[in-house]
Amino acid sequence: VQKDALKWAQYEAHTLRPIIAAIESSGRDTYPPPRVDIKDAASPYAAVVGLSDLDFGIYSDAGENWAEYNRDITRTRLFETSTQALGMMNRLGRPDKIILPIGSDFLHVDNDLNNTTRGTPQDSDCTPAEMLIGGLRLMEDYVEFLRTISDVHLVLMSGNHDRMMGLSIMLALEALYRDCEDVFVDRSYTPRQYVTYGNNLIACVHRDRECKTPDLAGHMASSSADSCLESASKPV
Repeated sequence: VQKDALKWAQYEAHTLRPIIAAIESSGRDTYPPPRVDIKDAASPYAAVVGLSDLDFGIYSDAGENWAEYNRDITRTRLFETSTQALGMMNRLGRPDKIILPIGSDFLHVDNDLNNTTRGTPQDSDCTPAEMLIGGLRLMEDYVEFLRTISDVHLVLMSGNHDRMMGLSIMLALEALYRDCEDVFVDRSYTPRQYVTYGNNLIACVHRDRECKTPDLAGHMASSSADSCLESASKPV
């Protein structure tokens, strides 16, 4: 009982309270922001944002590793590359929706000891609490950016660096956007996530969950039947 109580106290102090504080200070409007001017697509399609291994909070010193890296650089690169992708959407036309994975090593560590999910120590440019709060606000800003393009579908893709922190961010985003008709949060947290679009099955999984990439097709075929039926009943 004492051990469980200590775990809850640590979770409440280092994860739950920072999330609640970030939500309360957000002041985010629930109405859809104005959409950017993009032509209609010749054929309907969904855009999948391959946001993986961003490692928000990772630290690198140029004098030691030849390249500097920190949270500011992470934010800049995220929006620069996404703006480039928006240029491609201008040619294709507006997508029906944007599928965005949450987690997948979006954050660099997973606990207040500055370790990954499996306990590997990491060099970080901030405290774990700052990383969680800053990462949530960055993901908030990113969802708002995507909302100017199309509806957004959030799905958890658990990584080996941030398995629980990624889940925490997803739950916080669900609370933030619970009244938004253009943002859908899939609360499923199975190791492999499936999203259906038309006749297409889209799988989201972090690389550490699969030993051999060629085996993914077989795994999808054998494990997705129930997931597809469940997902088909959800908003698209």
